[in-house]
Amino acid sequence: EKGGPIYQLNVLSDGDRARWDITRPAVRTFGGNSCLDFTQFCEVASVTPLLTGFVVVDRHRLQEFNVSWGESESSEVALNTMGKMNMEAPILQDAQLFFPTYLAVYKSVNNTHISDELEISPLFPHATDRYFFVSDTGHHRVMFINASS
Repeated sequence: EKGGPIYQLNVLSDGDRARWDITRPAVRTFGGNSCLDFTQFCEVASVTPLLTGFVVVDRHRLQEFNVSWGESESSEVALNTMGKMNMEAPILQDAQLFFPTYLAVYKSVNNTHISDELEISPLFPHATDRYFFVSDTGHHRVMFINASS
């Protein structure tokens, strides 16, 4: 197993110059790596930070976690999981994701605008919802998932 856990590193600016430094050791560590244990990550492909936590894409699934970024002692809480271990999915006949690799998040600016210049109109009735775009490499597709609830 070549992967590992996810680390939170603090990035600090020092002085008047635009020089950034990463403090080590890591502030926090999330999860571990095991492709046999469903409670851990299996070779994380990407991590997308959010204001309220982060979303992890590993070889088998997509997981959203709620984290309080300021408190180093607080633990992460798994909010949602989509997908199953690839070796179990054919048996369960529920193969939703097959080697997902990357995730992008869409969220409107507010309840009236998609972006600073584009207003929400009746032509876009669900524009205020949050969506995940997931590249599902094994199925050669990009999934469009409503992640509002």
